[in-house]
Order: sequence, then structure tokens, then C-alpha cells
Amino acid sequence: MKATSNRSLLRELLPVGIPLVAIGMGCFFGLSSAWLFDLDEGLYASAARQMVESGDWLVPRVGTGVFFDKPPLTYWLQALCMKTLGFTPLAARLPSALAATLTAWLLWQWAKRRELHRVGWLALVIYPLCPLTMGLARQAIMDSLLTLWFTLAILGWIEGYTGDRRWYLLTAAGAGLATMTKGLIGLLLPGAALLLWIALRRDWGELKRIPWLPALGVYLLIVLPWHVAVWCTAGAL
Repeated sequence: MKATSNRSLLRELLPVGIPLVAIGMGCFFGLSSAWLFDLDEGLYASAARQMVESGDWLVPRVGTGVFFDKPPLTYWLQALCMKTLGFTPLAARLPSALAATLTAWLLWQWAKRRELHRVGWLALVIYPLCPLTMGLARQAIMDSLLTLWFTLAILGWIEGYTGDRRWYLLTAAGAGLATMTKGLIGLLLPGAALLLWIALRRDWGELKRIPWLPALGVYLLIVLPWHVAVWCTAGAL
């Protein structure tokens, strides 16, 4: 009985495990073999390194100047990796590689929840085969993280639209994390996509069913603390 159960588990995991291993190898293999070569890679990694060295995780800096090019979520994640792995290309790029892997896993989990097993498997295969996906996953830039948060927001919307409206709070969380990664585009881009969804379906009544106040609360809880803290310290900069 136990052997039969193990074989059944293996048959279930193998079709998923193979793509996940392929994604892992594509994202992580040789990640530290090349030095940072893109301008943005260098700037973001420098901001993260100075956070670790100075102990100031509030105000991003590059050299002697403040660096408010984008909100600091990417720098924070890179800095956390640097505290563990040292100031290496691997540490700077690891958040991007993890984000790409998590995006693929998230798509599979959503398809599994919907009992769309074939769709989930195809997502695991097709997503990492996109050249842009793998390219962004191997660079110390923000786009791979942004894709993860957008995916979280869109999947939360689908679940909220077709079922429990509380899933819209996940959409708000995804938009908040995207905003903390790359600014207002993290709110505007998924917002425009969701408005287009409603327009194409001509379902404007859905706007009344969205729990706006809780969703706004989730979004502001993620976005507001850092912005307020920076504003309060602006006079000291």
C-alpha cells in the first residue's frame, strides 16, 4: 500500500518537478560567473551594499548622494542577501532569480487550485522558456520582482472576480509590493489592466462589489510607512 502511494505521489510530482528543476537551473546556475555589467545592476547593487555597510536601510544612497530613483524594496532584498552571501554578484542577482522561480510556482499553484493541471504544467514549461523571463531573472534589476507582484495582483483579481471578494485584498497587496519595487507604475499598470478587463466584459457593477476601504488599507499599509519615514527625515538629508 505504501509503495503504491509513493508511486502515485511520484507520478503527480514528476511532471511538475522536471520543469521546476529546469527553471532553477536556468535561473541560478552560474549566477555569479559574470560581474555586474549593466548600469542599473551596478547602481542597485551599490545602493544595497551601502545599506549594509552604513546600517541605514531607510534612505538609499549611491556614493555620497541619496538615490531615490525607485522605492527601496529591491535594495532591501539585495541587502539581505548580501548580509548572508557577501558582496557578490550572486547576492545582488538572487532576488531576481527567486522572483522568477516563485512566479512560475505561483502560476502552477493557481492552475492546480482551479483544477487546470494541463494549464499549470504548460505555464511551468512556457514561462521560463521566454528569453526575456530568463534574462531578467539573471540580472540584479527590478523587473523580475515586478512581474512576481503583478502576477500576484492579477491572480488575486481573478479569484475575487469569480469567487470570494476578499481575494481582492491580495490584488491590493500585489499592487503595494509592486509600488514599493518600482513606483506608481506598480499601481497604474495593473489598475489599467483590470479596468480594461471590466470594460471588455461591460461589468461596471463589479466596481461596487470591490471592498475598496480594506483594499486601500492593505495597499497603504505596505506603501505608506517608508514614504512617511523618508518624508519625516527629509530635513536631515
